[in-house]
Amino acid sequence: MYPVLLLLTRHRGERIRPLSTLPTVSVIIPFHNEERWAIRKLENTLSWMYPADRLQIIAVSDGSTDATTMLLRQYNDRVTVVAYPVRQGKPTALNLGTAQATGDILIFSDANVFPDPDAVHALVQRYTDVSVGGVCGNVALQSEGSLEPLGEGLYMQYERWLFAHESRGLTMVGADGALFSLRRELFAPLPIDTITDDFALALAVVAQGRRVVYEPAAHSVEIVVPDVQAEFRRKIRMIAGGYQTLWRHRNLLNPLTSPSVAWQLLSHKLLRWMVPVFLFSAMAAAYVAQQHPAMALALWIQIIFYSVALCGWLSQTMRNWLPVYVPYYFCAVNAAAAIGLWRYLIGGQSVTWQKVKR
Repeated sequence: MYPVLLLLTRHRGERIRPLSTLPTVSVIIPFHNEERWAIRKLENTLSWMYPADRLQIIAVSDGSTDATTMLLRQYNDRVTVVAYPVRQGKPTALNLGTAQATGDILIFSDANVFPDPDAVHALVQRYTDVSVGGVCGNVALQSEGSLEPLGEGLYMQYERWLFAHESRGLTMVGADGALFSLRRELFAPLPIDTITDDFALALAVVAQGRRVVYEPAAHSVEIVVPDVQAEFRRKIRMIAGGYQTLWRHRNLLNPLTSPSVAWQLLSHKLLRWMVPVFLFSAMAAAYVAQQHPAMALALWIQIIFYSVALCGWLSQTMRNWLPVYVPYYFCAVNAAAAIGLWRYLIGGQSVTWQKVKR
């Protein structure tokens, strides 16, 4: 229903004008044990087609114990390096990096994300519209080193579609932290226990009366190792962090003060996260009323669906088959959502996390 209503939303004409003067830009890149990507990431950023005197690069080594900090310091003449010995998490890294920033526009990007050289131009162009407070780039996932299906890639294609249509009529109510920018005056230091920094940054912009928009021309590639368990852990983290951020910005759920944003948060975020509750209720209702033929049929359909999903969970070979993969991925995502809600309620989600290594 939400995608259909988005299609019916009236598109607003953005007041985008040619840039007479390029704004100054500060790029903040957090690293933790990223020796594999450190040099490639900095070389990519230094190759951006943007005047060097208007581009500040800040690399933050968050308690790295490998060669990351040493590699970053090789660029001391062109990059501001912030390093500290004990890992504190991405929110602290972003706060400390932003404290060194002098640019009008902040761009946040991850170590394994590689934007096109002209992506920064596409991002900053959107700021000629004064209603825009944040701009999210177009990040495509590129798999590496695994035979697992890249289910998160399918999810992100759908998310980018939502991003594009939210941007045209309203505002995005989320962002992809792999490539996200905002006006520096709209940045407020993140609480150090923030789990999903990108969602928190995006809602902070919206809370200040500005829009977050999607720029499809700001192309970037994020290199990931597809892994079922890693996607599952990431989804748990995203949902737990989503609840945390939504509670902190619960005033945006008030339909009397921000009706469109409240509707978006309810439809795009909260109802989706609550699907496990609805699925459990449907199964329980079908079980209780199974004497009725229609409810008995519904119960058996659910049993078959979940059985197929279980086969996908147990066998990588079987989940390569689409009729198995779809129920498997659907159930895995919603199981992660249920665990994410539980983690949030008990405060059991760590602010730090470990990426999959090749």
